[in-house]
Amino acid sequence: MGKLVHEPFDKLVKATLHNIERAKEFLEAHLSQKAKKYINLEKGIELVNKEFIKKEYRTLRCDIVYQVNINNKKGYIYCQVEAQSKPEKLLPLRILNYNLELITWHWENKKQEIPPIANLILYNGKESPYPYEINFLELLNQYKVAKELLIEGTTLIDLSIHEDKEIEKHKKTALMELLLKHSRQRDFYNYLEKLKKSGKFKVLLNYYDERYVEGILIFVTDMLNSKNHPIEKVTELFSGI
Repeated sequence: MGKLVHEPFDKLVKATLHNIERAKEFLEAHLSQKAKKYINLEKGIELVNKEFIKKEYRTLRCDIVYQVNINNKKGYIYCQVEAQSKPEKLLPLRILNYNLELITWHWENKKQEIPPIANLILYNGKESPYPYEINFLELLNQYKVAKELLIEGTTLIDLSIHEDKEIEKHKKTALMELLLKHSRQRDFYNYLEKLKKSGKFKVLLNYYDERYVEGILIFVTDMLNSKNHPIEKVTELFSGI
């Protein structure tokens, strides 16, 4: 877990919870019943030699990460200890950020899959009981809607599987989508020529403003330049439109 910093709080916590037997007793006492359904502490628990809290914040808090068996696969228990005296409304966001760092570290250093993570937060502040939510989702306005949109509702727009005729119905964004779809092709210039000769280029540009045309011109010029087409070719494409 790196070098111990010179705060009594940090030393006390790590001297206690870096010991696996004491850690097991602590986790057995404090893990939620939901977590205990999946976590088997008897199948092995290992201390992870990694901290995710930045050095400038370690006078207020420290973290300890254990690798454990969760539902018969590798997972983690992320334990954060809060030494600050005042509760923090946005604590769930900070925990979420640390979880994402742990996931990224695991992906890059262990196995490329997303591990399950159980979170524990040890608080010893002055205000009792702790007054704020600790579930990230509970912070969201319109909880049910936000859950469906943020957690379950991400949409991937895969232009590669959309037919051009369908994209052309998208009015003011159609030309942008078509250019993005075909720009990776080796015959991008030929595609643009056909689009111009068909009259669709002009039709699609009817939904333009000055900034839109500028963006299209810059994009087309850059893509054609990367394919070694001279600037004159770009001029030919846009002439007469």
